[in-house]
Amino acid sequence: MEQLDAPIVQRLVPLLRDHPLIVVGYRGNEPSIMREFLLKQINATNRFAQGVYWCVRESDMQQSLSPLVKELAAAIGTNFQIVPIVGFDELLQYG
Repeated sequence: MEQLDAPIVQRLVPLLRDHPLIVVGYRGNEPSIMREFLLKQINATNRFAQGVYWCVRESDMQQSLSPLVKELAAAIGTNFQIVPIVGFDELLQYG
């Protein structure tokens, strides 16, 4: 899938603009998501002013981020943060 449905993207842009985006369990290799959904929305979201928090398992911290994630990080600067996590379950565990 190279492109996402434009009406769907248009409906999601206000959410990306007005709320932080927390990414868990996604490596960022899908061009339709990274290019069409995130990179093309940089201006509409004021460089993701609410922040993009990219969760990475602590055990994977030594691995390089995908080129598309690096491109997003470079484009939005300090609005992009890497968040080390133990794992998905631990992230969502209450208490």
